[in-house]
Amino acid sequence: MTTHLILLAEDEVDVRQFCVRALGLIAPAARVLQAADGREALELFQQHQFDLVISDHRMPYVTGVA
Repeated sequence: MTTHLILLAEDEVDVRQFCVRALGLIAPAARVLQAADGREALELFQQHQFDLVISDHRMPYVTGVA
């Protein structure tokens, strides 16, 4: 089984936790890295090769569109 790497960028803690739980159910072998704001997401994006990026559109510092 291939382990996929997912970036989840969401500034609201409760929404981020919900998404992590949901991803754990639908992709239990996936590794999910979390970012609490756009700047953190951009740093992670530059450091890793993600198979999937899920991003909030409105976040502090850098938007999810950047």
